[in-house]
Amino acid sequence: RRRHRLARHATTEKKPAVARTTQPAKNSWGQGSESIVLLERAEWGSRKEVPSRLNPMTRIHRVTIHHTAMLASNSRTANAAQIRSIQRRHITANGWGDLGYHFMIGRDGTIFEGRRLQFQGAHAGDPASNKGNVGICLLGDYSVGQQTPSAIQLKALRQLTAALCSRYQIPPSGILTHKEVRPGHGTACPGAYLTRVVRDMRNSYRLQLAHVTD
Repeated sequence: RRRHRLARHATTEKKPAVARTTQPAKNSWGQGSESIVLLERAEWGSRKEVPSRLNPMTRIHRVTIHHTAMLASNSRTANAAQIRSIQRRHITANGWGDLGYHFMIGRDGTIFEGRRLQFQGAHAGDPASNKGNVGICLLGDYSVGQQTPSAIQLKALRQLTAALCSRYQIPPSGILTHKEVRPGHGTACPGAYLTRVVRDMRNSYRLQLAHVTD
């Protein structure tokens, strides 16, 4: 099994480093009880992308956080099925080259590899907003009165975002919600709960950088 690392250059795809586990269908990202699972495309049953509909990724300088706005279970099997359904809609109904997001995170903390990082995503609303923009989508509906993200799901989000920011030198201002990328376009994505989480992540990262430079 190849090891996962995040790409240093947008056109050379690598993924986060992971350790082998005793279960062949999954890779653990981390150590011991702190491990988070990362599933490659083939492991969750991804379709093949349509290369003619894909554009190369430009220099990565931001990440955008989304939710699916659909209720999700804590079952990895059910989450994988939901992602396959979303990918099918993105390719067949929307006419895109692949799943719009680069990563999806299940409620059990599993990180699913989506669109390859070497390709520009289709998640932020228009081509200009998608340039250099990594799309991370959490399965679930985090609007007011609906679900709240699970603790392990938020932990996976923080670890993935931190790894991307470190690899690509993304500043705190580059950690955004979909609503912030597309203000005035009627989207509430990723919901009120996740919006607060992203704001706190951005502030924590800003404080961390300030501490390092002191």
